[in-house]
Amino acid sequence: MESSLGLRAQARTFYRKTGEVMEWAESDYHKVTRANARNPGLVPHHSFWSDYALHLASGKKGPFLSGNLIYATKNPTEMLLALGVLDLPFDPQETETEIDGRSITLEPKQGLLLFHEQLSPSEKAKKSEVLISQRHYRLDSRYRYEKGERIDNFTDEEFLPGIPYGSIVVLTNPSSSRRKLRLLLHLPNGSLPLNRTKTVRSIPITLDAYSTQTFESSFYFPEKGVFEMYPARASAGGQSVASAPSVSFKVVEELSEKDKSSWAWISQNGTDRDVLDYLKANNLNRADLSKIAFRLRKKSEGGSGKAFYDSLLQLLENRYHYHSTLWSYSLYHQDMDRFKPFLAKSSLASQCGLWIDSPLLKLDPTDRGWYEQLEYAPLVHARAHRLGKERRILNNRLHAQYLKLLEVLKYKPTLDQQDHLALCYYLFAQDRIEEGLAHFDQVEKEQVREKLQYDYFAVNAAFYRLELRKAEEIAKRYERFGIDRWRTLFAEARAHLSEAKAGLDPKIIDEEDRNQQMDQLADTEPTFSFEFLGDQIRIEHNNIEGARIRFYPMEVELLFSRQPFAKNDAEHFTLVSPDGEESLEIAEGEKRTTYRLPENYRRQNVMIEIEAGGKRKAQAYYSNRLNAEVSEEYGRVRVLDKISGKPIPTVYVKAYARMNNGQVRFYKDGYTDLRGKFEYASLNTDDLNQVSRFALLIIDPQAGAQIEEVAPPTR
Repeated sequence: MESSLGLRAQARTFYRKTGEVMEWAESDYHKVTRANARNPGLVPHHSFWSDYALHLASGKKGPFLSGNLIYATKNPTEMLLALGVLDLPFDPQETETEIDGRSITLEPKQGLLLFHEQLSPSEKAKKSEVLISQRHYRLDSRYRYEKGERIDNFTDEEFLPGIPYGSIVVLTNPSSSRRKLRLLLHLPNGSLPLNRTKTVRSIPITLDAYSTQTFESSFYFPEKGVFEMYPARASAGGQSVASAPSVSFKVVEELSEKDKSSWAWISQNGTDRDVLDYLKANNLNRADLSKIAFRLRKKSEGGSGKAFYDSLLQLLENRYHYHSTLWSYSLYHQDMDRFKPFLAKSSLASQCGLWIDSPLLKLDPTDRGWYEQLEYAPLVHARAHRLGKERRILNNRLHAQYLKLLEVLKYKPTLDQQDHLALCYYLFAQDRIEEGLAHFDQVEKEQVREKLQYDYFAVNAAFYRLELRKAEEIAKRYERFGIDRWRTLFAEARAHLSEAKAGLDPKIIDEEDRNQQMDQLADTEPTFSFEFLGDQIRIEHNNIEGARIRFYPMEVELLFSRQPFAKNDAEHFTLVSPDGEESLEIAEGEKRTTYRLPENYRRQNVMIEIEAGGKRKAQAYYSNRLNAEVSEEYGRVRVLDKISGKPIPTVYVKAYARMNNGQVRFYKDGYTDLRGKFEYASLNTDDLNQVSRFALLIIDPQAGAQIEEVAPPTR
């Protein structure tokens, strides 16, 4: 068992392809982006927050406790906020409890919440087949509120001419059987319909078991008088099964009893002090504030003047309540401080573009939720250079986000520090390194809010410029940073630096298998092979008396792009004359001969062809000091200096792939990083599943060039 576990520990993980590109956004709340955090429904108002507001308003110094905590459970943000304001102990002490029959006695030593439930007796319900009710109300005073609870504000006795009223009929089926009914509705005699209500309606209804349906009508009385109404009636099978009580409407010029506590009366007939007192004592969301807009005019125009305007808007500001109609009077009173927020919230603001900075109007696309900074990872590009006349961003989401940023920036006369930093990220994400560095150089750390992000960009900029010491100094500052994600990112940067400085021992590259001779005449047949040892050719031969050596200088990158898998294929070179040719005599009886390359070919990339014994063989000679370590199982190549053994950064690597269907096409290119590493197999697509073999061109202006052919990673 232990030996099996040991073998399992030694097993190496297969290559895993790069995952899909994910779009990342900054969040100030748990799994809620900054754009969605502006939604007021994130922490909805209910009885728990009402309790907390009353506790603060009362000025009590005691702890805040509320059993309505059970309603503050919509999301983690609300739950954390609720726990943050509750004065429950972090380290609870044991509470002494005494139970005596159906009673319980508690002696708490600190604040606590006690939840309990019990069964209470109730009256037996009366049997009924169908229940029907009909009530009336003023459309402008549909409800009233008592102790925070909404109650129907029905009108039963007196009605006013010219005032719109509503009628609601409630039909209930308290039985377990479905009922098919016909409901007959009439408007009062002497009334006129509103809101497309018909004077008489006969409505077929299917009332499911234990269900309720409501029907509403609107009307008004044009003149005073006493009017009757045929009550709502439900019938089935030609028989009446339920009927509302008869109602007589008494329409008078003036009500004998006025509800002077309602907003409908106070807003139109109350004094300015009555209006302010009502608004202080009641929920502003339940009052139609447009009813008092006329009071904001000058006294000479029938209003209450500037003093009432100031008092009213100050009250609303203290309650954090905005009403566009009331704020629009800021222009009327030349109140520019209040006109600015009105203008920012008006429809005009949406017609002024994505950004503007003027004395009266300031639009910031981030503050208004029009734009937010997004990141994309893991993001891998197939090409390191632009192909064709136009630059293309293949990732659709990155492309759309970059265009959105440019759409914002086109409204600005000049770019500020934040803009340069944002552009720096998206240019880096497109591998437009030089342009990104140019924008980063225009950013001053003290002038931006995102100093942490600035330092991370500074580390990457130092990587691109091979300023290893500078990158290490910045990354080391975050060795004990409090946020795991950022601490890990800077730790990865330090690991890259350590690896780039140290260098690794070269890995052994597997040699290609050779075919064996199949017939017994092989020993007498001329054979030879050769390999390069530095600037020398070592020829292994049998039955060879002499050889011709021809030299064809190569343009490696062009040759590779045309025939990626023709590493040692010299057939197309036979169509042209060699640049040079030499004869080599073979000593009799010798099996190995060493030949030193001529001086003029030692520093060139040359295709060398040897013809001997009627056979021709060719190999590419690369004048380089590159040591390419290819990890086939992980799709990665590491380029080291043959002399120093250190990694070589910014070496260009181009990968072509032979697909399973035999097609050869470009796959990916790029540059080695500070560690000399480049992942040639990773892409955000499924192309790797169709690859049968890779051809790699590794080229550096100073270190030379080399071509490798490798198998795709095992998956």
